[in-house]
Amino acid sequence: MKKAFLIFMISIMAAAAFSGCAQEEKFVGSKDTPGFGYDMQIYQTVDEIKDRSAAIVIASYSSDPTECYEKDEGTGMELYATRYTLDVEKVLKGDLAEADQITFMQTGKPDSDEYETKIKKGKKYLLFLAQKDVSLTGGEIIYDAVGVEQGIIEIKENNKLYSYYDEGIMTKYDGESLSKLAAEIK
Repeated sequence: MKKAFLIFMISIMAAAAFSGCAQEEKFVGSKDTPGFGYDMQIYQTVDEIKDRSAAIVIASYSSDPTECYEKDEGTGMELYATRYTLDVEKVLKGDLAEADQITFMQTGKPDSDEYETKIKKGKKYLLFLAQKDVSLTGGEIIYDAVGVEQGIIEIKENNKLYSYYDEGIMTKYDGESLSKLAAEIK
């Protein structure tokens, strides 16, 4: 009886390990920040997120981001954003060129993943970019990610992908090669 119970317990533990229960839980700033959240579309296909993107690039940054601050006079709400200068390495969609530098912004302070999980210095990303309305940016061309973290996919050293969001189509590519997703974007 003890042997049967032991075999049963081992099989349960093995099933749990191989079923995905052991996957790393992601902190998603736009969802996991207490008292904050976005009401946004969850993209279910590559075509959906691609069609919403003004550009799709592989990019990184090496200079420190800057913190932007604004206080809404009407509500008194303090608004923080992080501004990056990204170096474009490859263009998969859009009018940008390799070696271009673009301005990219995320909600929240640079040293915190609250409000939005931030891109990190020294890492490379596949970014689905939306261009902000130039009438709101003083004519400056500024990008942010389509679907907040849904449009941010880290490219690990072995060209494997790691999405910054925990729902939608991009989670399907976690651990997959960059070439697999790039082929679907083209």
